[in-house]
Amino acid sequence: MGLSKQRADGESCVPEVFEPCCGLYPGVSSFTGEYDETDYRDWVLRSNGDPVPAPLMLVVEDSVGAEGGADDGVRPLNGSSYVTREIRLQGSLFDRDRLLEGVVCAPAVSHGWSNDALYELSSGIQEAFSMAPPAFARWRACFGRSSPDIARLQLLRVLGFSKIRLGMDLSLLSGKEADQAIEFARVGELLGEARALGYRSIAIDLDLPRLLSASLADRLERFAADCHPECLRLFIGSGQGADPDSRLAALRNTFLPGLGYRHLGLDWYVSVDEPSLGGATCLYWSPLGYTDIDGLDIIGVGPGAVSVLEDACSQNAVRPADYRQRVEQDEIPTERGIELESDDVLRRSVMSGLLLNERFNVEALEERWGILFSRYFENEASALRELEQRGRLVFGEREIHTLDRSRETLETLCRIFDNQERIARVPPLRDAQPPVQSPRLVE
Repeated sequence: MGLSKQRADGESCVPEVFEPCCGLYPGVSSFTGEYDETDYRDWVLRSNGDPVPAPLMLVVEDSVGAEGGADDGVRPLNGSSYVTREIRLQGSLFDRDRLLEGVVCAPAVSHGWSNDALYELSSGIQEAFSMAPPAFARWRACFGRSSPDIARLQLLRVLGFSKIRLGMDLSLLSGKEADQAIEFARVGELLGEARALGYRSIAIDLDLPRLLSASLADRLERFAADCHPECLRLFIGSGQGADPDSRLAALRNTFLPGLGYRHLGLDWYVSVDEPSLGGATCLYWSPLGYTDIDGLDIIGVGPGAVSVLEDACSQNAVRPADYRQRVEQDEIPTERGIELESDDVLRRSVMSGLLLNERFNVEALEERWGILFSRYFENEASALRELEQRGRLVFGEREIHTLDRSRETLETLCRIFDNQERIARVPPLRDAQPPVQSPRLVE
């Protein structure tokens, strides 16, 4: 999927566990207030009626666009009981034969909630949804740059979580060896504690400077070799632009592959040891990033959370007071959304295919959709030829072969297939909700 360009008025926000640049199409900025709880219930009912209903993933949010904020950027809402109550409301809508495949908790939940609230969350999920035992293998707690203590890691492990996601901000530490040592020691200790507790998968988001010092490059290599987290995400210069540094190029192209990491694109490097994505598993794309689950439906709970059900997307009320009021009335707190047209679904299919496959099969797409690619996407084909002239890809009648799988190139490809005319037809939201940045935390 690709994320449509955010509006200049900055009146929309992206939940913190969603892929920031290629997470949704047409994008949260295109959601309108025309859709509410009634539409959401209709979408769920329709998805329940599918011959093969999609598997479910639950995403628990608790801080998107909230007033104020803590020093670490995470402001937990004192309303965990409301989120758990929404989970029970959501569970009552989905047929019991629809299994919940996993859970992802945002940092404000994993780090900010009390022990009692987390116990309530876990029991509420298991009471509300049908789960097969393997579902616990996909319970992930995201922490961002927060440092969970051993007691919190122990509790989450007892509650069923088997994956964690941590963040390291090294963007300003290129020449600060003492600070580098402290940061690597912090995360290394957390990894050791998590492994001792039996966590099956550990992901690290690395925010790197555009120019690596020799000392930082050496520490990175030693960290990857010694700790070997199952997933590494490399964000260069806030995740934008090409990589000009030979040390970074060596890390990407030589060192990490030499350790057994597989480059998936969009700066994802996944070890063969990762339980679901490391081997030759067939991959799919969702707003949460790469996954081994086909046709995933995402249920977002909490203020500002986004749900994606087949060809319909919706967002909960962002303001905590509005969210609480609707849940108190036993309403699904849907505040806005969008229902995709067939053209949107086609474009989403193209974007997903490009993100997943170095060689995207054009012929298979034409056969599935009954189109002639070069005619249907005439303007887009011209843009692809320009990228071909720049050496980024090879565009043929049968396939699109991306030679450069960097975030910049894949993001550019997704932008090409955004239907800007369709997006322009959607009126901007006018409720003056506060803008927020899109943190880089994904499943």
